Amino acid sequence: VVSAVYDSGQALGLTLSGNGLTVGAYGSERKRSDNAAKNTDSFQGVWYANYSIGPVSIGYSESYHDMGLTQTAEAAMKSDKAVTTAGGIFEAETYSIAFNVNDNLSLSYAKATDTYDDQAHTKTGGTAIDDVDMDMKSIQAAYSMGAMSIKAYRTETDNVDYQSTGGKLTINEIAVGLAF
Repeated sequence: VVSAVYDSGQALGLTLSGNGLTVGAYGSERKRSDNAAKNTDSFQGVWYANYSIGPVSIGYSESYHDMGLTQTAEAAMKSDKAVTTAGGIFEAETYSIAFNVNDNLSLSYAKATDTYDDQAHTKTGGTAIDDVDMDMKSIQAAYSMGAMSIKAYRTETDNVDYQSTGGKLTINEIAVGLAF
């Protein structure tokens, strides 16, 4: 695939496992061919650790995502903060715990804080633009017996879409499955 934006890219990942512990890291960089408007190369990286002992698994990860896009402060305030199109940097910290109660029932909890830093730092008039944390919490349960399964979760998100006025979003779902 030929790209008008990127000349080349490279990526490297590494995973190590032993005695219930798995750790890994991954990074990728894309060299930008068009450095108009002082855009820079794109970089994404993540590291993670997961420890499992018996029926319990505990996980932690941190990630960093910089599309290398530069934007004005006014654009930062108005633009979509989608990871693929926003200027600025996204940094996330996630942890989770899962417990297999028995062969049929599992419970888990996860929490993530994803921070958006627009990198413009000031808007017109000199007022500072604060970083925005989108916080997510989720609890899940799954039960299966033979060909039947019941899965449920509740996820709460604060500062939806990295907007400090994005409010709170709560999603509840229960799914029943039958296999024939």
